[in-house]
Amino acid sequence: MSKVVNINTASKEELITIKDIGEARAKIIIAARTDKGKLTLEDLKLIQGLPNTMWDPLVAAGRIIFENTEEVDDSADQKKTNREEKEKLLIKVDQDKLEKLEKQKEQMDLLEIERREMKDMMESIEKKFESEKTVFMEKTNQLITKLNEERAIQALTIEREKLARKKCDRLEEEIKHFQMSKRVTETIVQHEKKS
Repeated sequence: MSKVVNINTASKEELITIKDIGEARAKIIIAARTDKGKLTLEDLKLIQGLPNTMWDPLVAAGRIIFENTEEVDDSADQKKTNREEKEKLLIKVDQDKLEKLEKQKEQMDLLEIERREMKDMMESIEKKFESEKTVFMEKTNQLITKLNEERAIQALTIEREKLARKKCDRLEEEIKHFQMSKRVTETIVQHEKKS
């Protein structure tokens, strides 16, 4: 099995073990690495004097890498840590959402209780109103009946007063007639005495 070569740390001898890399190409890679620092796959493809199509198959075959194994391990550990933190964060977000939903449910339950209490109160008010309305209508009807009775009594009283006036008028006429008759009688008696 071919050894995996780290482009960024390999010596000239290690670079020569890569297929199609001789001493001259190894020197070019080392010079580019010295000039640029850490190389990437894109950097290798831009190096003049090296075919840019040779690198993808080597990377795909796992023949070359660009990071130290320790860095890869560190990166893997970091990824694992990041993944765990992300999972914890997602769990916390889910817990927060659950707590929020529970609070919303509590608020909805409270609102439902308040709605029912309000409905009961409204029904109680309506019953009380209907009861008071019935009492009011009964009292109103009684007052109307009493008023009608008083009006009837008043009309009867007026009628009786009219009859009483008529009687008074008749009595006055009779008294006047009687007084007239008395004067006539007295005049006749006096006249007879004189004769």
